[in-house]
Parts: sequence; structure tokens; C-alpha cells
Amino acid sequence: DAYSNACCLTTSGDVYMYSDTSYATGDSWAGELRLDGRFEAFGREHRVLLGLEHAQRDDDLAFGYTYLGIGNLYTQEFQAANVIPGGARNQNFDFDFTNENLDQGVYGQLLITLNDRLKLLAGARDDWADIDHLNNNTGQLDTKDDGELTYRVGLTWEATRSVMTYAMYAQTFNPTVDARTESGRILDPETGE
Repeated sequence: DAYSNACCLTTSGDVYMYSDTSYATGDSWAGELRLDGRFEAFGREHRVLLGLEHAQRDDDLAFGYTYLGIGNLYTQEFQAANVIPGGARNQNFDFDFTNENLDQGVYGQLLITLNDRLKLLAGARDDWADIDHLNNNTGQLDTKDDGELTYRVGLTWEATRSVMTYAMYAQTFNPTVDARTESGRILDPETGE
């Protein structure tokens, strides 16, 4: 097996030589619509933020290796065993994948002025993600649909004109688009508080 010898360099300078070929294309589209406004209620000014996000990424990735033969680093001699003629593209990719990822979310946030120094922040976000990972070599399709409703709440207090203190609790949700287990399973999203 030529791959098992790829690590070895003999004292004479002989080394096993390989050629790798890769192919990658990708399309990405992302957009966000955000509305940010102010309004008055109870004799004070407050702020509201509303938005939605959409992101889509489609990728085709392939790469492969071909054993070329043995070369000598000292004499610069090359004994061809299986040379790709004319540098032609290797059509037998060891790894060939198609990925389709869709991430969407809607969110809202309200900043309420309680008094001249104290403000309350409250927000929510609803995310959902669809991931399709196709192994073109085996035909195996792995899909994962995840979603989460997350919240944040906080208080700010203006102690002086130059000192602002705050306390906040927030949740997070982040789908793992490119992360896989050793067996190839799509990992669960990262969540946190």
C-alpha cells in the first residue's frame, strides 16, 4: 500500500511521491432586513429593533490523491510508476461532497427607558437551520434541521456621565455548518447561556 509508506524518507533520499487534485465551487447569498425606531410612551423615549436574516451557501468539494512513484531528493531522479499524463485532472476523487446550508432567523429587541439613568433591555430571536451533506462517492445523504428560540434580558444604569454599569442574561444558538464527527455525522448546534 503506497499510502502507508508516504511518511518515510530513506537515508538514500528516496521518497514516495503523490499528486493531489482538488475541485471546489461555491455560491453564497446572505441578506438582512432591519428596522430600528424610536417611540414615546409614559413620557419617555424608547427604542425598538426588528429584523430578519437569510443566508444560503451551496458548495461542491472534491479532492483526491494519486501515487506517482519514487523520487530521490539528492539525485533528483524520478522513477514513474503511475504518472497522470499531461497533468490531467484526476477523475477518481477520494472525497467528493455536496453541501447545502440554509440559515434563517427573526429577532426583536425593546429598550425601555425606566428613568433618566435606568434602562431595561428585552429581546428574543428565533433561528432555524437546514443542513444537507451529500457524499457523492457513496450516495449517503446526511441532513440536519435545527432551530431554537433564544432570549436576552438586561439592565443598564448610568452611574455618572462617564460610567455605565449593566447586567445581562442571554442565550445563544449557533448551528455547526461544517463540523462533523469522525464517522461523518453532522454535529449538534452550539448553544449557551
